[in-house]
Amino acid sequence: MKRKFKFRIWHNKSKRFLAENEWYIAQDGLVFLEYFGELTCEEATIQQFTGELDKDGKEIYEGDILDFRFKEHGDMIHQKGEVFFEEGQFLICRSSLFSFPEIKVQNRTVIGDMIENKLTLL
Repeated sequence: MKRKFKFRIWHNKSKRFLAENEWYIAQDGLVFLEYFGELTCEEATIQQFTGELDKDGKEIYEGDILDFRFKEHGDMIHQKGEVFFEEGQFLICRSSLFSFPEIKVQNRTVIGDMIENKLTLL
């Protein structure tokens, strides 16, 4: 299965995710704001699309917070966790790590992200 490479960018100064037509990635990997020049790491947070959707069809990105359920020893367990990328794969972390294949689509919902909703996991 081919995964679509997509990104979203949080702009620290304006405190919002930029629209796709407000930025671009140059061939050398640098990110630019349309008409304003290069973005630095201090100015923005770039998050990659996982290639996965939640049960409502919403795209799941790094930094998203998922409400999810999984079976463990015959019992249905309910948790929340942050999506992150490590060692070539996207994972969900709370008290332990889960890979996306372990969590079925119908059992996961994006409920926020770690930038706008930092307290959601608490």
